Amino acid sequence: MSTGALGVAATSAGDFALFAGGVAFNSQSNVEVFDASTGTWSIFQLSTDRGAMGATSVGTLAIFGGGVQGTSGTGFQSSDVVDFFDTSTGVWTTGLLPTASGASSATSVGTKALFTNGSAVDIFDTATGTWTSMTLTPIPRLATSATSAGTKAFFIGGPSAAASALVDVYDDSTGQWGVEPLPVPRHGVALTSSGNQVFFAGGWDTAAVAPSDVVDIYDVVTSTWRSARLTEARQDAAATAVGTKVFFAGGRGGATTGSATVDIYDTATDTWSTASLSAGRSGIAATTVDGRALFAGGAVCALNCTYSSFADIYDDRLGVRYCSPGVINSTGAASTLQCLGFPGSVAQGAAMLVARGLPPQTLGYFLTSNTQGLTVGPGGSQGDLCLGGAIGRFVGPGQSLNSGPDGRIQLTIDLTSLPQPNGVAVVQPGETWNFQAWYRDANPGPTSNFTDAVAVTFQ
Repeated sequence: MSTGALGVAATSAGDFALFAGGVAFNSQSNVEVFDASTGTWSIFQLSTDRGAMGATSVGTLAIFGGGVQGTSGTGFQSSDVVDFFDTSTGVWTTGLLPTASGASSATSVGTKALFTNGSAVDIFDTATGTWTSMTLTPIPRLATSATSAGTKAFFIGGPSAAASALVDVYDDSTGQWGVEPLPVPRHGVALTSSGNQVFFAGGWDTAAVAPSDVVDIYDVVTSTWRSARLTEARQDAAATAVGTKVFFAGGRGGATTGSATVDIYDTATDTWSTASLSAGRSGIAATTVDGRALFAGGAVCALNCTYSSFADIYDDRLGVRYCSPGVINSTGAASTLQCLGFPGSVAQGAAMLVARGLPPQTLGYFLTSNTQGLTVGPGGSQGDLCLGGAIGRFVGPGQSLNSGPDGRIQLTIDLTSLPQPNGVAVVQPGETWNFQAWYRDANPGPTSNFTDAVAVTFQ
């Protein structure tokens, strides 16, 4: 990227991954934007330079709030500025947080974006354009991490033992706040979610007074905890998830040591593996877009810290798209399909299908065949069926899906049980299977449509 920085704020919306601001001895204003549809980078500017912002997105709207502004020589002041970027229009606007947040964290749930510095939370409802504020648990803390799963948003902070032991939880379905005790109290935790699971990885163990290798995993459906271990004890790592994989990258095990280790947990196979960043660093910004996980910036420390301008990108996409672009739907754009699950190994046993750009709150399901084809407008559809031969439909229990407010459906598929008209098929190494998604649409009356298709040759 154009500059190196610490405290960069990252989020993704639409086809864009955005890395905003940061601190490199003084606060920064650059917003480095990766366009996943073209693989290119561009640069925008925040309305004011600042670092350590909270960043999140709701639909196509990316939001950057709070943070600090200044220089290491003169000191940093808390900011109440909010920058909004609508990725569907390319328009930036600004606003103000009800509370100047300082070092902030953020996440979103439903139509709401939540920003907190650990003692108060400011909530912006994108549906109404209004802000509300409330106080969290009455324990002094700095919120260092935030994520959401299902209808719930999670915040964990520190640095006190009391603050490190509690997770603040907001349930958007009830509008209520609560707390969950973190099994191993710590701060500087890498926090992310995948499906119904929330991951609290590493951090500073307040009882052991040392970096931790613990990964506490919370299931939002069963309200239960279990644990795992990182390969290295470290704090201030970056965490994000793509497809069935959850990443914990970098961080520091000591006062001056940046780690290059990436621990990877696969939720489909319940297995762990490792990889390496291009360089060891901590305080990395991470986000996911279009089947890719991006890890940018951070501090590269030996004796004196320097700041990285590298973005490491992990690509989880499989196969070759065809029939692209699909027929434009009622949103004014064509929908797309991806198959995720590198390296596409039959031994791995699973892959994930993700369809994006569907009309909101519509029904859809996935199709598969080992033959390609082209049928224009089958059954009166306004889209094109790009599969031929024997076509299987993923319409079993839990497989007919609602696209929700963001127009997206996804399904983890079992490679030993692909549906076919006369039963199920077991994918063999070397076979190519084709996938597509069907969904309800309007034009303007009720009809249906299809995504583009993807052909995957499994190893």
